[in-house]
Amino acid sequence: MIAVREGVPNGLGGEPMSSSRRDPRTHARRAFGALILVILTIGPPGRAVTAGPADPGAGTIGPDNPEVTWDGQHFAAMRTFFGPDLCSPERDPDNVLCDHFTLTVDVEPSYWEAHEGGARVSVEWEQPSNRFHLHVFRDGEVVASSVTVTTRMNEVVIPRASGTYEVRVTPEVARGAGYVGTATFVSQEPGANANPSRSYHGVRTTGAVPDEEPQSTPTGHAALPPRFQIVDVGRNAQEPTIGVDPTGTAFYAAVAVDGVTTPAPGQTRTRLLRSTDDGLVWQDISPALAPDVAAHQFTFDPFVYVEDQSGRVFLVDLTMIGSQVSFSDDGGETFETVHIDAVTGIDDRPSLTSGPVPEGVPRPTLDPAFPEIVYYCVNHITHTGCFHSLDGGRTFLPTGEPPFAGVNTATGALCSAFTGDVQTDVDGRVLLPRITCVELADEPGTVELEVPEIAVSEDAGATWTRSVVSETVLSGSAFSQVAADADGNLFYVWIDARHRLPYLATSTDHGVTWSDPLMFGPPGLREAALPTIVAGDRGRIAVTFIGSRVSDETDFTRPWDSYVVMSTNALDEDPLFVSTMTNPRGDPVYRGECSEPCAGFADFLDIQLSPLDGSVWVTAVDACTRIEACTTDGAPGVVHLTGEDGAVLDSRGIAIRQVAGPALAAGP
Repeated sequence: MIAVREGVPNGLGGEPMSSSRRDPRTHARRAFGALILVILTIGPPGRAVTAGPADPGAGTIGPDNPEVTWDGQHFAAMRTFFGPDLCSPERDPDNVLCDHFTLTVDVEPSYWEAHEGGARVSVEWEQPSNRFHLHVFRDGEVVASSVTVTTRMNEVVIPRASGTYEVRVTPEVARGAGYVGTATFVSQEPGANANPSRSYHGVRTTGAVPDEEPQSTPTGHAALPPRFQIVDVGRNAQEPTIGVDPTGTAFYAAVAVDGVTTPAPGQTRTRLLRSTDDGLVWQDISPALAPDVAAHQFTFDPFVYVEDQSGRVFLVDLTMIGSQVSFSDDGGETFETVHIDAVTGIDDRPSLTSGPVPEGVPRPTLDPAFPEIVYYCVNHITHTGCFHSLDGGRTFLPTGEPPFAGVNTATGALCSAFTGDVQTDVDGRVLLPRITCVELADEPGTVELEVPEIAVSEDAGATWTRSVVSETVLSGSAFSQVAADADGNLFYVWIDARHRLPYLATSTDHGVTWSDPLMFGPPGLREAALPTIVAGDRGRIAVTFIGSRVSDETDFTRPWDSYVVMSTNALDEDPLFVSTMTNPRGDPVYRGECSEPCAGFADFLDIQLSPLDGSVWVTAVDACTRIEACTTDGAPGVVHLTGEDGAVLDSRGIAIRQVAGPALAAGP
């Protein structure tokens, strides 16, 4: 699991972004591997203090005493259905319902002016059938929490910790069980242990992908690098999406599960999290938790979208008989929920966006507070279904003809209606990317997903025009993604079928024609997966994906890392890119094979811009935690879906925020 840290590349120009850079390290037992960052302590390390189960337990950490552990309360038989507020020290002075530990961090707030870090608090237990929730309070307010359904631990990071905190541990399920708590002081000098940058030019392909693996060309370009802050959101997460409102408040939605390769995976549960402090602390605001929106169920395949002017937050979920959409105009305090009936009874891979009413289209919007059309697209198996809402998300109707069929129209062979995320451009065009299936000429009846294409609607989804993005660089993945910059230029990313490297094509005529594909992976990249893209001002883009620098697909220990690639001139013939590996080197997010869906990650990640300052926000998943211990050399990885030889049971949700470097879009 990732602590708060920063990845620092060299190479892309721009002005620093104002931010509070907080970068705690973890010690050697840390998950996300045996190493996230080496803990630097000031002065000689002190003796670890152990606080027993006395009421209350207490301990102190700081530069001279970096760690304290305690034996948590032992619960004979307990299952709680209440939140931590009902077992505060005042209400539960004898530790009957919860356990309470008083933690003192022995540094002044001024200490963090010259250091980056904070306090890491974790609770661990032996049996995965038990489960303890972790909350950290200060002055009666929650400052960090972790209530994931992971197998045997919960962990939080308190950035720039100083003073006294209450650690509150709630036994959601505890049958004759206790836990062990650990608090660690983590500190480093600013910018220490930053990942090296890769500033480079990609490889333009004018024909078929060559047999020899293309590699980008490093440059000597020196400029102010982008920097990123990485935070564990406190929950397990698969297919996480993210959105940011005009105030900088961030929203993070994902499926919370035990893990796809466990012998008995936990039930999927959608969680919507909110952060009002630049992504450092995340609060669960799932609408299903609120009594007035009980109609929104805990389901699977969630998707969050935040409109960048009004700040209206949309949360999409699938049910077994359709979809549900909840939206909020007060930052997630309250929601309205509507249901969209399924066409086939089996829906998958939803996405939602909004855009202005296209010029000349007689579809006036009905909500004065939300003058845009809302679009929702989903895989219906037989076809891709798209819906639109003219009243801000209260009612949805089919847009018109389906943008894609679920069959190959030339051969009639069953294909797929999976698409990337629906998007709009500045003029209200609707954009939907897809990898189209073809029937192999030498193997009649054999269908493969190969050709990247796009459907574009200029009349709010009533009709669609389809165009092929590349006939030569075929896809090795079921998903592709598209983004439009402020001038309406399009940027399309996918993974090629031969070498499984990331490719980019651009269009300056709204998707009618496309540039020759450009392999834009950093030097040394051997395989990539799960790419997604966002665009800001003209030619400014950012892409995230996970990638491996080991080419042997049969090596189930090969590491995968989380990457962010940025360019401020992506429309040029030979654009400059800078790549940042956001996780610490030697501490991967995953090991093994990653044919999509990828174990722990599933099908997709997300990347968005903040309308407040144009900064980049990214989602990731950490499938290599200390529960798995798969970050050491030689540790087993995972065979896709089967779990054979595998240790990937975890899927910790990660939020990544740009804190310095070039903004892709101007703020308000």
